[in-house]
Amino acid sequence: MSTRLSPRIRSEKLACAVHVEEAATQPGADPFFVEKVGELVGESGPAYRVAMDALRRAEAATDMAHDEEEVADSESDKAGSDYFKALRLNCSPEVATAVQGLLGGRSPSEVMKSTNRAQLFNLDRFFTLLDARTDLKTPSDRLADWKAKHEVMRVKVNASVLCESAQRDASAAADAAEVSFASDYRLLVQHLNLLWGEEKTRAALLSFPGR
Repeated sequence: MSTRLSPRIRSEKLACAVHVEEAATQPGADPFFVEKVGELVGESGPAYRVAMDALRRAEAATDMAHDEEEVADSESDKAGSDYFKALRLNCSPEVATAVQGLLGGRSPSEVMKSTNRAQLFNLDRFFTLLDARTDLKTPSDRLADWKAKHEVMRVKVNASVLCESAQRDASAAADAAEVSFASDYRLLVQHLNLLWGEEKTRAALLSFPGR
């Protein structure tokens, strides 16, 4: 099977960054190898690893924020459903119809199934309109619970937005660090091949399937 020294995908590039840094610090490491690693990838290799660690943390934070957002969304949806059930049971059909009309022509289920960002916008408008209709007496305890759950959802959605932004920044930084390391690593391979020959270079560096 033919193999290549040049990494192509991210996992291969990161493996190379880890390998050369660890190999250069091993007892008995070839002084020339240590020198070239330090000279050519001594900065870009560790910087790439740091950037990738930061990206992983940002991705994990985003995943957690999304999970918490979905929990908050489910709790808000349930509170809304409970409100409309209580509305139909305890209020006149006229009041129930008037309240639902404040949803802008949407049914409660349509509002609950919309995206979380759209749901926040639509319910903010609904609550404002409902508060202005002091003539509509609706289940106040259910409404208060729904508003509270809605505010928790807002906090979680905003947290998701911040995490997504941080992840985009971390991803851009990781991309830039990867380009820098890959360029420096190609020079390292070229230097070692030129001065050591291919056999010794392959023994010192990682190889990957393919040409």
